[in-house]
Amino acid sequence: VRNTDSNIPRLDGGQVRAGAVAAGPTGPRKTTFNWVDLGTGKSTSLFDFDLPSLTPEVNDDGGSAGQRRVSIQISIPTFTPTITYGALPNGALAVAHEADYRVKVVSPGGSAVTRVIERPIGAKKVTDADKRHAMERRIANMKNGRDGLRVSVNNGVTSFQTGSGTPATDIPTVDGLLRTTTFLEYIPVISRIETDPVGRIWIQRFYPDADNTGPVDIITGDGRYIGTVANDRAPDAVSRSGLAAYLRRDELGVEQVVVKKLPATWN
Repeated sequence: VRNTDSNIPRLDGGQVRAGAVAAGPTGPRKTTFNWVDLGTGKSTSLFDFDLPSLTPEVNDDGGSAGQRRVSIQISIPTFTPTITYGALPNGALAVAHEADYRVKVVSPGGSAVTRVIERPIGAKKVTDADKRHAMERRIANMKNGRDGLRVSVNNGVTSFQTGSGTPATDIPTVDGLLRTTTFLEYIPVISRIETDPVGRIWIQRFYPDADNTGPVDIITGDGRYIGTVANDRAPDAVSRSGLAAYLRRDELGVEQVVVKKLPATWN
């Protein structure tokens, strides 16, 4: 399954003229989940999503020696709901993409939403403290290279950069980010969902401060509530025999795979 978004801002021919200004908001956008048959290459649209508007941030440092350096940073608005999904054993797709607690089960062919799973857990309205906490996390991500897509134009040559830390001299302050960042009004309830071979949906919730290690609800594809696991996160993989695998890091940052036996009552 892949998603597409054809409404991302682009540089016209890789050129930025002297005196260029920041691009305007993109306005409402859509993306589509497509099922691609690897045998035939045929693509089938399964589900459409609405996406928030993007406003690229353009920085022009003027350059030197006849060269002009312009950088463009594109970041989705903070507190944008995560588009997360998982395939169920019957070929249906469980999808979450809204701020409220809502999981839609889409038919195998993508022709209809056959079930909507909801709980009366409302999205939390964003406070100033939430915004500051989010910017502190963003600065930490800048240091290890996990913040957005950076586009640079040097003398007409466009380059894209992800996955490397931002130089210390380029890291802004929290107050600076608060002045330039777009925030949505609510913190989403759902962080991510996972599905397993027996048809359970593991729904990871955010904690109120937007950290993604909140409780996990376990619900079957037909909407039956099994229970909630507190102070943990959804497993990265679950076997049909009832084993759950979790990817974790130790105190030195080394990845480990932790395997747990799920209680029989969770079926």
